[in-house]
Amino acid sequence: MKLRIIMTLVFIISYAIFYYQNTKIKDERVRVELENQINILKTNYSVTKDYFLTDVKSIQYSITHKKDIIDIFKKAQYANKKQQNILREKLYNLLLPLYNRLKIRGILQFHFVFPDNTTFLRMHKPDKFGDDLSDIRYSFTYVNQTKKSIEGFEQGKTTHAFRYVFPFFAPDKTYLGAVDISLASYSLQEKLLNVNKVHSHFLVHKNIFSAKKWEAKDIVKKYIKSIEHKDYMMALTEHTNMEHLKYTYKNLILPNQDKINKNIKKKIPFAFHRHVDDQTRVASFLPISNIKGDKAVAYLVSYTDDYNLYQICESYKRLNIIIFIGLLLLVYFIYKNLNYKIELETQVRDKTKQLLKRERELKIVNENLENKVKEKTIELQNNMNIMSQYVIYSKTDLDGNITEVSNAFCETSKYSKEELLGKNHNILRHPDMPSYIYEDMWHTIMNNDSWHGEIENVDKYGKSYWISTTISPDYDVYGNKIGYIAIRHNITTIKEFEEQQKRLKQSERLASMGEMIGNIAHQWRQPLSVISTAATGMKIQKEFGILDDESFMSNCDAINENAQYLSKTIDDFKNFIKGDRDKSIYILKDEINSFLNLIEGSIKSHNINVVLDLKDDIKIDGYKNELTQCLINIFNNSKDALVENINEDRYIFISTSQQNNTAIIKIKDNALGIPNNIIGKIFDPYFTTKHQSQGTGLGLHMTYNLITDGMNGSIHAHNTIFTYKNKTLKGVEFTIILPLE
Repeated sequence: MKLRIIMTLVFIISYAIFYYQNTKIKDERVRVELENQINILKTNYSVTKDYFLTDVKSIQYSITHKKDIIDIFKKAQYANKKQQNILREKLYNLLLPLYNRLKIRGILQFHFVFPDNTTFLRMHKPDKFGDDLSDIRYSFTYVNQTKKSIEGFEQGKTTHAFRYVFPFFAPDKTYLGAVDISLASYSLQEKLLNVNKVHSHFLVHKNIFSAKKWEAKDIVKKYIKSIEHKDYMMALTEHTNMEHLKYTYKNLILPNQDKINKNIKKKIPFAFHRHVDDQTRVASFLPISNIKGDKAVAYLVSYTDDYNLYQICESYKRLNIIIFIGLLLLVYFIYKNLNYKIELETQVRDKTKQLLKRERELKIVNENLENKVKEKTIELQNNMNIMSQYVIYSKTDLDGNITEVSNAFCETSKYSKEELLGKNHNILRHPDMPSYIYEDMWHTIMNNDSWHGEIENVDKYGKSYWISTTISPDYDVYGNKIGYIAIRHNITTIKEFEEQQKRLKQSERLASMGEMIGNIAHQWRQPLSVISTAATGMKIQKEFGILDDESFMSNCDAINENAQYLSKTIDDFKNFIKGDRDKSIYILKDEINSFLNLIEGSIKSHNINVVLDLKDDIKIDGYKNELTQCLINIFNNSKDALVENINEDRYIFISTSQQNNTAIIKIKDNALGIPNNIIGKIFDPYFTTKHQSQGTGLGLHMTYNLITDGMNGSIHAHNTIFTYKNKTLKGVEFTIILPLE
């Protein structure tokens, strides 16, 4: 039964493969044949147009070299209406024999137009003249402007045609206007039928009939709604047969309507076929572009019988039948042979012997496997011993009681295994560790997730140490949770280093505050002197009775003004020393002015000129105290360099700008810059160009960390040469870029 199912599946799959390949080959042959039909239609269309162009160019040569035609057209340029009428009739009579011969050959129009695009003579409608065709006939406008000929499909006032429009020159090169010779679409269809035996329809988009220039009688007389597409009208010819149209629509067009709509929308050439009454009918669609060549406005559709396509489809059917029968017989033959072999008793005995042999081989393999297991067990035990020696790990039951610890765990905690087994990890808990950390840990691992964190423990002798630990659930071979496994590593050295870094940064901040206090003390001398002088002066004036109201008010104003200055200095210093890391929106210009107020004493005492270029409207949502600390660190570096290298004209330039969503602060000095071989190291920790007694090397490092990590910004420095007050200066420029939000 199983074999029968398998062979059935083999047959189905094999036939599907052959069917797919056969269909693919057939589809490719059909595609090539349809493309051939399109190419034949293109060739017939091109040949017919070439014949037309050959005719009209010979006509062009004939009329442009006839003196009487040239003279009439030339005189008409400057004649009055009455004279033009006489000349028009004369030209009409002169050309009438030629025009009658042209009509027999399918020439629809013979049309003369002045350079201003107004009609002089229509041979097909001699009583219609004087109308301006600028907005209707692109071809006349083009020829009259460029003095070059143009050809292609174009609709006119009442009809469409394949047109050849050429410039008309007098022998003296005087430009007289344009001439249009047009071939009617029905003439094209006549030639396709008579010469190539191709029945065709000529479809014109219905939009051209919406213009007011079309009269209802013209549409009814010359066009009907196309059977191929609802947006097109079909040009009527003497061979149009309404019964044949209905037959074609029902049997060929309607079954392929979606394909027609899709391809006509794309304005591309295409073809399709269908078997009708033991014949294969092919419809080929060729888009016809307007005379500008920028869009398709019509379609030439041919209907032919294709015997090659008929043969392709018939051979495809026959081959499918042959493959089906052949595969069916082949699969049946294979099935019978396999079934016969399966039933043979000799094959059963052979299989039995093979099974016995396999059993002996498996026994040997099993013995070898047991030896391998013993070797791997010993190797695993050795690895466990190594891990126990170097990895700090432990196992607990579900209540957190220790069931297993490594030697490294004992070495770190100073407890022996005997002292730890059965105990809870609480014996290592440091009293300073908050309870919420352990609550979060238990909540995580009890939900079968892994927990990771840093914990401070105490060893057996009360000495604290830090560990980074990961705790995960432990399961037995059946997937039941039996406890927890913790893997740790000692990070005490890292924590001690971080604490050292914190103390050094605090030391740097205190040093900045100490220097700032000195600056503020220097700043207060003058306002305190003013307050003291004003108060003493009022007291003496009062004692001698010469204190008038004006002096009293003036001295009080001076005292109040200087007291407000002292108060502002105290507020700026108080905001800085609080060290709050509160995020707030602040105006960058105001924060820089507050920073300058803090260091005003240092600026004056070291004769430094600060040149500002600050924008008023830059607001930052960030940490202004940290920015002040960074500005102080940069200022101190520039100040020290100026004092060391520059005796007079010491400058610090501070500018701000905004670019996209960032604020840019630039600080530069004229302290001769930093050597190029070390400027890339100035933000490294403990790097300083000063003597050890003058700097720790952490100021700019702390500035870098505050800006990049704390404010999500960037800072870089480079040497610069610039001009100020007609002097060339050299120094270092710091650029700070901060996000506005």
